[in-house]
Amino acid sequence: MRHIYICPILLLFVLSESFGQSYGLGNADPSVFSRFRIPDTDLRSIWIASNLSYNSDKFSSLSSGWGNKNSFFFTNLRPSYYLIQETDDRFFHLNSSVGVLYRRSTQEDEGPGLPANYYSKLNTFETDLQLFGVYRNYTGPGETFYSLESDITVQFVESRRDQPVSSIENQYMGQKQQSYRVTVGIGSGKMRNVTPVVSALRFQERLKQLNLISGDLGERTIEALAQQFYRQGYYGQVHVRPDKFFWQEVGRTLSAEGVSLDGINQYGNSYLRETPGELRFERNEGAVGVIGLQFMYDNTYDSNSFPRIFERFFLLANLSLGYSHELTLNSQVALNFSVSAGPNLTKNSAVRQLYAADARLGYAYELTDRLVVMFDNRFTLSFSNANRQGRDLTNTFSAAISYFVEDQLSLTGSSTWRFTDVKYASTFIHEERINNNVQVGLSYYIWRGFIQSPM
Repeated sequence: MRHIYICPILLLFVLSESFGQSYGLGNADPSVFSRFRIPDTDLRSIWIASNLSYNSDKFSSLSSGWGNKNSFFFTNLRPSYYLIQETDDRFFHLNSSVGVLYRRSTQEDEGPGLPANYYSKLNTFETDLQLFGVYRNYTGPGETFYSLESDITVQFVESRRDQPVSSIENQYMGQKQQSYRVTVGIGSGKMRNVTPVVSALRFQERLKQLNLISGDLGERTIEALAQQFYRQGYYGQVHVRPDKFFWQEVGRTLSAEGVSLDGINQYGNSYLRETPGELRFERNEGAVGVIGLQFMYDNTYDSNSFPRIFERFFLLANLSLGYSHELTLNSQVALNFSVSAGPNLTKNSAVRQLYAADARLGYAYELTDRLVVMFDNRFTLSFSNANRQGRDLTNTFSAAISYFVEDQLSLTGSSTWRFTDVKYASTFIHEERINNNVQVGLSYYIWRGFIQSPM
């Protein structure tokens, strides 16, 4: 009984779907979500970021004769590569970067009785590699696909401290961290992020409020706007001023309907531009199932700890199922479930096998264009070792509400109930905990407006 807390979600779902109304999304039918298709995107960029900083400080006490000098030097270099190739049937994303960093800090003290060269120096050299990639391709006209995902992080930190007065000369401190995640899988189904469809419909309503249009835009225009809102986040990868180029594309789409954004005042311009950031929940439409095999390797070395080396290498088979559906233009239900199990291939490890399960049920409803409520229940369970020596169970139920009372005033509230049951494999300690958290927030703009030059 204490592990299951989903009944409130089912009750709220039945009540809201029975008595709820549609607000603020025009006269569109919910099928607008199922008709949405991912736009074709081919984006790639290479950039280099670098920084150099130097700071020095000198302090002297004229009364006591004590003083010190400190200096700090920092520089780094990070080249990065970003790639997105996306269609409705294929997705390829690659994001990688290499970082090099050097820090040098020096402190010198002087005063009565101190020996000469009373100083401390610390030099640190750090390198890291980050590589994240996803490839998913649908085979044939159906919804069967194969996928490959990798997440790699490697970091090396080496420091040397020189402090002769403390008999510390060229002390070496080293840290190395390696994390590799590679997953291959096959699956069936599609899950699309259809939040941009809501943005397009909201944008249409704001055009009406500004008297730029008198009726609904055409279906093709709504679909084109939704695809542009879908790609809005990509503009920042290739433009220094992404908003400028994004809204130029939106303007060209509207011009096909005879709608022009030229000449609108500052309020109207801001009113339209805040559409993508309008408060709401993320919308997803579809169902997907995946069977995969994951290679998970971690290796950590710390010269100042014991034992110095920590290593694990899991080979996990996993199954995941996901479902999300827009019940109406204002409500969504989502269900996710996954299980994984496999051995640890590392010798002499305390954890020989790992088993894990994760289930999540969520429901969100937009009561009005000012009020959004969300409910979520998540249940996770993991076992380590075949004889269940270690166990970690968590069940979390959360509810949240966001309400715009008026243009300047907004209220937020959330409540979270969490139950945990942990049994540690190494010490056989068994613990239970129940946590309740309630938060209420308020924000009010005393004055909000544009600064205008005097006539």
